[in-house]
Amino acid sequence: MNNEWCAFLKEHEFLVGISIDGPQELHDRYRRSNSGNGTFAKVIAAIERLKSYQVEFNTLTVINNVNVHYPLEVYHFLKSIGSKHMQFIELLETGTPNIDFSGHSENTFRIIDFSVPPTAYGKFMSTIFMQWVKNDVGEIFIRQFESFVSRFLGNGHTSCIFQESCKDNLVVESNGDIYECDHFVYPQYKIGNINKSELKTMNSVQLTAQKKRISAKCQQCAYKPICNGGCPKHRITKVNNETVSYFCEGYKILFSTMVPYMNAMVELAKNRVPLYHIMDVAKQMENN
Repeated sequence: MNNEWCAFLKEHEFLVGISIDGPQELHDRYRRSNSGNGTFAKVIAAIERLKSYQVEFNTLTVINNVNVHYPLEVYHFLKSIGSKHMQFIELLETGTPNIDFSGHSENTFRIIDFSVPPTAYGKFMSTIFMQWVKNDVGEIFIRQFESFVSRFLGNGHTSCIFQESCKDNLVVESNGDIYECDHFVYPQYKIGNINKSELKTMNSVQLTAQKKRISAKCQQCAYKPICNGGCPKHRITKVNNETVSYFCEGYKILFSTMVPYMNAMVELAKNRVPLYHIMDVAKQMENN
């Protein structure tokens, strides 16, 4: 990230995504260069250069089996480097080739060690949520939380993971190939090529069908209206010959933490009170 690039990004009002997984000891655990060295110093240098040119940036933090145990350290660090827009991505990697994501797979999934445990992820996000809802609403924007605010206020989820269908997040590869989602860049999910066909002729039907095919357990869950079974790619946990999200138990931890505060935000909105007042309400709720 040199000065020329920064000037270009500023001139054309780009929002730049920066991948950073926390303070140096956490970031460098897995974010290494081809030479095996940690990349933390280079990332921080890039952020400082962007800030010097007043280029807007957001941070993308992958939650793995290590940094998941340090939610407050990660959150306060991201704030300290000037991140106002944050996204926390739960890491799930399997060692299984040719995975069938249809929801009816008989594959035996091997979870790679650096994947984040579901309940630990739920506790991580719940801890950050409580910090955010008491102190940072209106100042810090966290993609997952903003999506739920939108959903509870009647505008639908902004995050595709919890939407009812998968059809709004196409991926264009460098050769023009179009895929239904960036989680599904596999041959069976290719829907066309932008150099050969128009977008309006391409239908994202396969993934949408899979998204809506959720288990009986999910259908009976109290959180189904706000979760919709999660991302189809995460549905690898077997329950009575059906599959549910690997993160199901973690999501339940997060939802149980968030829902009372989301309902309180709805009441604020009904009374035309600015949503940032949830911070005062949250502190009162905690004291009660």
